Amino acid sequence: MDMQNLFPMLKDKPFYFRLIVLGLLILTGMLLFSAIAILSLVPFLGSGFLDRLQDLSDLDDTQTLQILKYLQVMNQAGLFIAPSLVFAWLYNRQTSTFLGSGRMPKGSVLLFSVMLTGAMIPAINLMVEWNESIRLPEFFSGMEQWMEEKEGQANNLTEAFLNTASFQGFLVNFLMIGVLAALGEELFFRGLLIRILLDQTPNKHFAVWITSFLFSALHLQFYGFFPRMLLGLVFGYVFVWTENLWYPVAMHLVFNSITVVVAYLNAKGSISTDVESFGSFSEPWVIMGSVFISIFLFLLIYRKGMNNKKPPVSIKPR
Repeated sequence: MDMQNLFPMLKDKPFYFRLIVLGLLILTGMLLFSAIAILSLVPFLGSGFLDRLQDLSDLDDTQTLQILKYLQVMNQAGLFIAPSLVFAWLYNRQTSTFLGSGRMPKGSVLLFSVMLTGAMIPAINLMVEWNESIRLPEFFSGMEQWMEEKEGQANNLTEAFLNTASFQGFLVNFLMIGVLAALGEELFFRGLLIRILLDQTPNKHFAVWITSFLFSALHLQFYGFFPRMLLGLVFGYVFVWTENLWYPVAMHLVFNSITVVVAYLNAKGSISTDVESFGSFSEPWVIMGSVFISIFLFLLIYRKGMNNKKPPVSIKPR
């Protein structure tokens, strides 16, 4: 059989068909990697481990945390990384070109991107405080209670993951929360979803805003929805301006890793600032400085991205 004619399978398929395939890949990835994760733990923990899967709620237990971290890593791989790579391969044989990962980042743009990530933190934290103060109308009280419960569970799990004073624990968190989460989420939301939407419509703003909304919504954390969506917008525009996935990956990695580093240093007693208060300022001049510097760097990246952009390469399969 001629493999060149067999792949890509999604050539000339309608938009809805591609979304169905993507959904099936996500479902398959989640089920497959969950099964692999569970089965791979049985030789180490015994078959009795399967009975504990329904109740891994003791976050003070070291073994429970280790299991949850491993499951989290496998979930990232099955939910974001594997489906993105397989879909890109089925959609376009030039996978790295399709995902925007085929070119090395420019040093100056990479530096500006990292600086932008740091400059945004005070403004983002202020937006977090504003978002947390939002209260829904009374007739949504049941939904609000459900959101608060989900938010509390997510926060408790994150705090348990980050609460480590060992260097080994720090490295695990850095790889899981910093590297893997940044790579997986950017592959899926920026590298894949934006490309799919741009192939359907030339409206870059539509593609960036839709993917940013989904990026924030799928975290199921309402009280961080708007700041996370703002981050998604920044990552998305940097991607479409530069056509290079490594810039938003670097920004996402830096943003997540700052949390990991601060939590580790706080747990060791090296600093008194905790994750919640890091980068939070009440002085108006600091907030205004954060906003203006972020806008300046944002526009600088736009200019650099436009100047460095090569002639557009069609992502249509050939």
